[in-house]
Amino acid sequence: MDWSLAVSVYKDEAVLNSTLLRSPALQRAKQVLCQRDYPTVAAAYNAALRECAADVLVFAHPDVFLPEAWGDSLDRSLAWLNERDPQWGVAGVYGVCRDGSTRGFAYSTGLSRFLGAPFAEPSEIRTLDEFVFAVRRESGLEFDEKLPGAQSQLCTTDLCMQAEQRGLHSYVLPCFVVHNSNTWTHLPLSFWKLYLYMRKKWRHVLPVTAPYSKLTVACLPMVANTVRGFIQGRGGVFRVTTRVPDPAALYERLRRDVISAFGAPVAPCRDESVAEAQSALASGTSRG
Repeated sequence: MDWSLAVSVYKDEAVLNSTLLRSPALQRAKQVLCQRDYPTVAAAYNAALRECAADVLVFAHPDVFLPEAWGDSLDRSLAWLNERDPQWGVAGVYGVCRDGSTRGFAYSTGLSRFLGAPFAEPSEIRTLDEFVFAVRRESGLEFDEKLPGAQSQLCTTDLCMQAEQRGLHSYVLPCFVVHNSNTWTHLPLSFWKLYLYMRKKWRHVLPVTAPYSKLTVACLPMVANTVRGFIQGRGGVFRVTTRVPDPAALYERLRRDVISAFGAPVAPCRDESVAEAQSALASGTSRG
């Protein structure tokens, strides 16, 4: 299956250029859509769904690094899905199962640790993190542009719930990525408007556990987590810069750590692949 990639830039040009656009896997994409000047991430993503010509559209944050091996892993995963569940809805790299356990494998600079552990093939999931995920365009799924806030947090959880409502399945894929993110000591107050909107929208199926929040009728788990984070952060700055300037170098170091920690190899990232990807983007693969 062909795949394209869309990113909502949203004031993150420097991060986009230093991380996502340095990803060697982008040379495998049919298109790279850099969505600029949209009021919200949800609006940018819906526009990309209308513009995209590929069977599958991958959505990624500007601070995600996709190594060369990611393209191969995605191709294998899409072939697996096409054989076993060709009517799938949403797929990502890290999420929460129906029983509340997490599944996936990635590295977060914001958390300074691996998320999950290596696994062999796609697995059904209930909700997914939005830092990188994919949608099968023929599913007809669209992003809710009424989600409060320009960043449209929880938009992928909302999409997974839409898929569930239509009888479509969501999956986590064995496609290792580096999320070159910052640290959040606690969720900002603006998040609560979004949280309450999602809680009301999906009240009939609560509780719903997302990778970094739990939607419940009483809100108690999220209130407790927010208060705890606010106290630990001393009520001050809730975001701390933890991004690295060279995600390709970090990936090479992580490869060795993966073998040491999990006994599972991760394919190398060749420097020439980074150059090839940047060259392809410069020659017109990318458009915004």
